Amino acid sequence: MDNKHKVSPERFRHLSQLIQFAAKTADWHALKRYDLQLRE
Repeated sequence: MDNKHKVSPERFRHLSQLIQFAAKTADWHALKRYDLQLRE
């Protein structure tokens, strides 16, 4: 399984935690920003 994204596992875990928190607080601007970072 090859990783399409050039994101390290640590960074991915960190971003996914931020995304979960942003989703809980309905912080859509942050969610969009984190999503774009993951797609880089």
